[in-house]
Amino acid sequence: MPTKETLLELASGELGYCEKAKTYYQKYGKDCLHYKTKYSGADNYTKYAYEMDQLYNENWRQGQAWCQSFIAYLFYKCYGKDLANQLLCGKLASASTMEVKNAFVAKKQTVELSKAQPGDIVFRSRSGGGHVGLVVGWENGQIVTIEGNSSSTDITSWNGGAVVKHVGAPWQWCCRPNWALLE
Repeated sequence: MPTKETLLELASGELGYCEKAKTYYQKYGKDCLHYKTKYSGADNYTKYAYEMDQLYNENWRQGQAWCQSFIAYLFYKCYGKDLANQLLCGKLASASTMEVKNAFVAKKQTVELSKAQPGDIVFRSRSGGGHVGLVVGWENGQIVTIEGNSSSTDITSWNGGAVVKHVGAPWQWCCRPNWALLE
């Protein structure tokens, strides 16, 4: 069975992926989504949204903020639909960061930010939405994350268009999947 480390390796392998332009998606279809940087654009079209839409036989995630779809994709690819859904407190299908965070809170699966560990999921909110990242470690006393739909130059970005690693982004909540499910 895949481990927590498998998840972190998968996330690291996605670093540098850029969202795609809608015009390329309309011209080339899903095939353009699987290139890391080719066909890049600022329209929020990603393989993560595509995969999650396919999983649930839906068609609404393309063109939407995709940070949570990135997290869901990682968990789904590592653990399969059922276990990933359990690890994400029943919210694998959700693209709403705050809905997922609230599910963790309801199940009392939160920890202090100072106790964040690799594999934890961190959240921040603002009026109208939120952002999410996967904790991969600590550096100089700051949380290190891998995030989808973020900016390589702005750690406070809510819509940067790429999968990047950040050190010290301003997180508000830390949630811990029930890793005992992997045992």
